[in-house]
Order: sequence, then C-alpha cells, then structure tokens
Amino acid sequence: MQSAKSRSQIRANLGRLCLKQVMPLLVMAALAPLLIKGLADIDLHVAANALHDLSVWQWFAAVGLTGVSYWAIGRYDGAVHRLMNSRTDQHTARAAGIVSISLSQCMGFGIIVGTLARWRMLPDTSLSRALALTAVISLCFLAGWTVIIGITLMLFPATLPYGRVLGVLIVLAALGYGIVALYQPKLTVGKFRISVPNLPISLTLVGLAAIDLTAASLAFWCLLPAGSPIDFAMLMPAYLLAFTAGLVASTPAGLGPFEVTMLGLLPAAAAPQLVVAMVAFRIVYYLIPACIAAIALAAGPKTRTKQDHPEHFAPGTVLPSVLQAALAQGPRAELGLIHQGTHGVLQAARPRRGWLMHETDACLVGLTDPFGPEAVYGQSLKDLCATGENSGRVPVVYKCASRMAARARGLGFRVVKIAEEAVIDPDGIDLQTPVYRQLRRKLRQSMKAGIDIRAERGPLSNRQAVAFAAIDRAWQEAHGTARGFSMGRYDRTYVAWQRRYVAYHKGRVVAFATFHSIQEEWALDLMRHLPGIPDGTMHALIWAAIEDALALDCPRLTLAALPVAETTETDTLSRLARRMFNAASRADGLRQFKTCFAPKYQPLYMAAPTWSGLLIAVWDITRAIARPGTLPDRALPEDEITPHQAQQLEKRAA
Repeated sequence: MQSAKSRSQIRANLGRLCLKQVMPLLVMAALAPLLIKGLADIDLHVAANALHDLSVWQWFAAVGLTGVSYWAIGRYDGAVHRLMNSRTDQHTARAAGIVSISLSQCMGFGIIVGTLARWRMLPDTSLSRALALTAVISLCFLAGWTVIIGITLMLFPATLPYGRVLGVLIVLAALGYGIVALYQPKLTVGKFRISVPNLPISLTLVGLAAIDLTAASLAFWCLLPAGSPIDFAMLMPAYLLAFTAGLVASTPAGLGPFEVTMLGLLPAAAAPQLVVAMVAFRIVYYLIPACIAAIALAAGPKTRTKQDHPEHFAPGTVLPSVLQAALAQGPRAELGLIHQGTHGVLQAARPRRGWLMHETDACLVGLTDPFGPEAVYGQSLKDLCATGENSGRVPVVYKCASRMAARARGLGFRVVKIAEEAVIDPDGIDLQTPVYRQLRRKLRQSMKAGIDIRAERGPLSNRQAVAFAAIDRAWQEAHGTARGFSMGRYDRTYVAWQRRYVAYHKGRVVAFATFHSIQEEWALDLMRHLPGIPDGTMHALIWAAIEDALALDCPRLTLAALPVAETTETDTLSRLARRMFNAASRADGLRQFKTCFAPKYQPLYMAAPTWSGLLIAVWDITRAIARPGTLPDRALPEDEITPHQAQQLEKRAA
C-alpha cells in the first residue's frame, strides 16, 4: 500500500498539473479572434454542402487510415512498457494506450486524462506508475515526432523558411543520438548514471511515429473535397506543424492552434476545402475513437486468461533445483558459464527446458543450444523471441550448432556462420601418428623441463587462490584485458566449479587450465600462464585433460570455439561479422596452438529475426566480448584471507 505521504505527493503533483491545464483554455480564447478572422470569408453553407458531398470511399479510406494510426499508437505504448520493463502483457498495454490517447487527444489535458485512463485500464498499475508511464510515453512520442518532422522538412522544405536546413539539423541530431544509443547507452554524468533507450527500441519508436503521423496525414488528405489544389507533399508538412501547435497548446483535439496553423501555412484559396476536411477529420480521427474509448473505459480492462510464459532468472539469482539439474546435464558443457555470475537463465513453461541467457544493451542472447529435448528447439526459439520482445531487445542465438541453426532458419531467422569449434575424440588420438608430430615434440620439451601437471577439483585453498590471481594478472598484463561474454574470466568462486589442471615448475604454480565438464563433454575455458614458462607447458595441461577424459569415458572434448578464419560466404554481413569477432576475440595465436591436437572443426552459427537485428547483435556482442565490465561481487568464504595475508603469500610465491 502507498503511504499517506506518497498519496499526498501524488495529489499535489496532480493539482499542479490541473493548474497547468488552464493554459490551453487561455490559448483557445486568445486564438479565437484569429480563427474567426480566417473563417470570415468562407460561406459556411457551401462548406456544409461540400461536407455532405464527400464520397463514401473518402470516409472509408479516412476510417481505415485512422485505424492504422491508432494501431501504431497502441504499439507505441507497448514499446514504452518494454523500455520501462513493466512486465505488463503487451495486449493489455496496447489497449490501454489506444484508450488513453483517444481520450486525451479529443479532450485535451493530455497528462491528466492519459494518466487516469491508463490507471483504469492497467489493473496492476498504481496511480504514480501510470503518471510515470504517461510522462515517458509523451517524451518518447515527442522525440519520434521530432525526427519525422526533420525528415519531412528535408523532403518538402517549402513549407517553412529554411525548412531544409532545420530538417538537416534535426536528422543529424537524431543520428548522433543513434550513435550514443549504439555505442554508449549508459552515460555517467557526475554521480548519476543515465540509461537511454537502446537502438532497437529507438528505431521502433521512430518507425511507429512515422506510421502514426503519415497515416493521420493521409486520412486528412482523403477528406479534402474534390478539386482541392492541395497535394499530399504540400499537406503533410503543414499537418505535422499544425499537429505540433495543437500538441504544445494541449487544447481539446488541438482546437484553435491546429486550424490557425493550417490556414496560415496553406494557400488561402484552399481555405473552404480545408474547413470541410478539418470538420470531417475531427469526426473520424477524434470523435469516433473517443466514443469507442469511452465505452472501453467504462467497461474496464478485460480479464485475460493467464498463460504460461517463460521465466527469466537474472544473473546471480538462486536457480530452482530442477533447473540446476537440467543445466548440469547439458547438452553442452559450456552451460557451466552460469557460474561466472554474469549470465541468467530463461526457463520455459516446462521446467527442464530453457536457455543460458545474457543481456547486452540491445540484445537478449541465448548462448549455445537450448537445454532440453531437441524436439522442442522450435518452441525454445519462440520463448526467446517472446522474452526479447517483452524486454525491448533483439532476440539472438549465439554459437549454436547446425541443427539449431537449421531450425532457426526454418522459422524465418537470418543465420550466419561465426565460429568453428575445435572438437577432439579422446579415444581417437594416437600420438605415434604423423599428424601429432608437433604435439609429441612439445610434450617432450615440457617433460624435459620438469613440468609437473596435477588435476584438481573443488574450492581453491587460500594459497592457491593467491597464486592463480597472480598468474591471471600477469597474463592480462602480457595479453591485454581478459575477454568476456561467452569466454570465462578468472574468479575464485567460478573456477571452483570446474576441472582444473595446474602446472608446477620447481614447486611453483606457473600455469593452469580449466574445463567445464558434464558426462558427455568437456569444454576448455581458461588458459593462464606466467611469462617465460618452459615451452610445451600449456600443451601438457591440455594433454593431461585429454587422458583423463579418455579414462572417464567422455566421448567429446572441445578446445572451445575460434572465429572463422576464412569463409566461402559472399554476403557482406557474414564478412563483417567474421572480421569483428576475430578482432574482438584476439584468437589468431590460439588457432596455431589448437592445431597441434588435430581437432575436427564444427561450424557454429548466430541467428536473429532480421538482418538489421543481426547487424545490431554483431556490434553489441563484439563490444560485450572486448569490454565485458567488472565481475559481480561474490560472497566470500568465512576463511577468506586478508589483503595483508594475500600480499605476504604472493611475495613468497614470487
């Protein structure tokens, strides 16, 4: 329940809004003389006859275009609900948006009417939340409308002096915002962290604003009497500017400012036809929708049958035991990335089916193949799309195998090959064959240097944690910041879940490698070493893991994925994706290292619903790989060493 103080604050805010809404009435009164003067030379009897003479097709065309406009308006509300993560059902959000906009456009007093209508139509929304929704929706619409104004003035500049210059400036500002939304959607200003709408949401809002305003302009144009000298290229800029005047003044249905602006911008000879169109437009675009909306408002929100929706567990959330068991059973060992603390899980309605998830700024990414029976891959993909839509992000499948890629392609997704997984059959390696000549040489060198390899599992001791952390820091100083996203980063809690192979040289830890493991697969994750270690040390670590996998009857060991080195793809996006992932992962040296083990390469794919979504995903994921951010804070064990003890142990280790 809201506190008395909170309710008082809401009443105070609404009171101030009510006082502000007196201004539209004053505007209407001030413009009345201008409007009367503009209509003085018009024969209203002739205008009434012209209204009567409008053809049936004109009325039907205007009604149809009005429906298109309100369709876009409803989806505008749905997009803002996704932006604000309200978790409101999209059908309910769109219906509430259409009702509130229909009433507020007709009655004026937009903030108050829109807030009360949404409060009524959204049963689980408080008054303060409805007010916030209305304010954000208004701001987002103004932003989208401004972009459409700019584009329109660029195309039809004659409506205003310096119209093209103004249009170019608006479009350049919009492009600048798009770059910010793509490259840095979270801005830090002093102590404040500001999140701007991501690029998919921004493009959606601008697209819906374009549909809404274009359809409304066409509806007005259809209602002009026959013989009108006004063409659509002349009408649309004038309509948008007149709509702006009515919007700023917030008068009922824009009454006053709309008419004065239209009559002022368009030829005086067309005034009689404009009056006819304005009256007909008020009936079709404002009065009829408002009457329907009033009936819907009186009826209240419809109770919708609760449907099973996928549940999204955020990173760090304690997962249900059934879900933990499903992740532990595969089908991919790489699902062990869940222990990094940066990935979430999308659980479908069936509890043992879902995705390992990662949210970037603009995308909702399902990593590898979904866990669960292959027969439900199609439904898993639909779950991913539904969750992405509700969060305002592009649904993306990343590093999936051929079968999942084929299923995605069959459902209309755009698919590109982005990596190759180096796979080894532990039972199929014979070191005496020529293909392993280089590996034999590396293993002999490590043995000659006295490298001792030990296999470990479970929590790290304090001394070992200090040694591992020192090795990781030294590795990053030599190779650059550790990559992230689908690549593991060193963390004491994280590696405690993995199989570890540790290299000792003269009693000192000099390198380690970690593996995700399930019964059917082991997957290489971290490889870290100190500079100047004996040649062949890292090869010996991997070979020790291969021998253990063979002893434990594991049929598949993967040395992880490499970006595609060469491709036969001819499309530009595939080539761009290959280059960006190669640059982000810095995997050129790893390819030569893994070649020693003569792996078989299996293709991995990336998929998104559209080519534009795929392009956004390539950009967003490469940024997430190269700039992964900090790892989440973990609850440390009770016996965690102090910083002073860590320094002492590190000195001894050195």
